[in-house]
Amino acid sequence: MRQTIASGGQMWVNVADLIHNQAPDRAGKALPPGLSTGSYEVRDLGAGPGSLLASSLAPDQTLGPQVSPQLPTCCGIGNARFDPSFFDVEIDGMWDPFLSVATDQCSGSTVDISGDMTGWWSSNVGIAKVNPGKVQGVAPGSTFVNGETDPVYVGEGTNCVLEYLSPTAPVTVQVPTCLQVLNVAVLTTGTGGNNGCTPSGDYGIEVDVKYQVLDQNTAPISNAIMVPHEHVVYTTGQVVDGNICPSRNSNCTPTTASDGTWHDVPYGACGDIRFSLGFAQSITIILGGVSYPVRT
Repeated sequence: MRQTIASGGQMWVNVADLIHNQAPDRAGKALPPGLSTGSYEVRDLGAGPGSLLASSLAPDQTLGPQVSPQLPTCCGIGNARFDPSFFDVEIDGMWDPFLSVATDQCSGSTVDISGDMTGWWSSNVGIAKVNPGKVQGVAPGSTFVNGETDPVYVGEGTNCVLEYLSPTAPVTVQVPTCLQVLNVAVLTTGTGGNNGCTPSGDYGIEVDVKYQVLDQNTAPISNAIMVPHEHVVYTTGQVVDGNICPSRNSNCTPTTASDGTWHDVPYGACGDIRFSLGFAQSITIILGGVSYPVRT
């Protein structure tokens, strides 16, 4: 019941009628039909939601001396936050779902407060959109996910008050910006699909280069739909332009793995006589139809 009681004013509440008539509160909940005892609280929803002390009230005890306001005793919560504590998403990518959690002030355990969340918003909708339990990337950049709960008890024992909690967490909308070389492995000579040079043409070398795609903050992009692309110009004047994979080597797949890694394999050149060959390889990562230069 939300009522404004002026100084010196009064409000009569027939709890028996509320139980008998199953009168719902503003959330649609009713007092249990078999209720015979309980406690209540009068709180201030003005400048700072919290319990009013008994000394500030004058209850009429005509209907029984047991009717008196009491300070709430509870195990409240604190340190409201999102799980995970930060979000890295790609443009049009979706983080779904995430949780709202807090710390139980008595046990110290983590509790799920997602059901208490009533408001969600993004600090910059041009960077990321926020819906209940979801974050969607819009454009490259950084912003924050914000939320707010209904009033929940904060504190422990008799030191309990009702407060609105507002967890927040940073969001980065990622774009491919550079590559990290994780490993380079020499391909052995042979005639199989995963070999390098053949026994009849083993001048030169071919290798397997494993890359990690990184974002503008040098954080890994864990995405399995990025396409590695190359534009190669040889000193002979020959030009090759196309997706790097697939190739005859099974490690070379058309898109990145789920962790954002991929293999440029085979990389290099072989011949049946000594040779001198130079080339420039410009690598781009295609994501969402947009090509991002990442390495030359």
